[in-house]
Amino acid sequence: MGDLQHLLRVEGVNHAPVLDDTDDISTRRGGSAMLRDAPASLPTHFPDLTTISLEASVGLFKVTTENHDSLVGHIAGHLAEHFPHITFVVDSAPLGDDFAAALREVTARNRFRQFRQPTVAVCDPGSDDARPCDLDRLRPAVTEITQGATNLHISASVRDRRD
Repeated sequence: MGDLQHLLRVEGVNHAPVLDDTDDISTRRGGSAMLRDAPASLPTHFPDLTTISLEASVGLFKVTTENHDSLVGHIAGHLAEHFPHITFVVDSAPLGDDFAAALREVTARNRFRQFRQPTVAVCDPGSDDARPCDLDRLRPAVTEITQGATNLHISASVRDRRD
């Protein structure tokens, strides 16, 4: 069996935990940038991907491989490792003569996967005496930063998005 062309679609989903969890504009902008940059960075790490389009948190790629399921798993793992605070869906569909049908199929697979996974990226619970993050008031604080004259205790998610 030869290599088959597939559409591969990556989308950042369930944005509220990385965009609406804080009023801190630097953190929100950082989350938005991470959502935008993650799909765009994939061809650097996975040279078999040919970019078709990049928009907001969505990347659509063409790939020619016999092991598309393996590639989907590797990409999902890569995103989870490098963007642990964001939830992504990654799926592929065979690309035949009808591009529109393949696009509908891969988008439907993304939606189905989205409904089957947790709404938020689950973080490390921290230590028993961990205090909540001063900016998102949800996740455990893991580090301290100075903002003006104030010391803030922030979560790993806030730290990464601010960076």
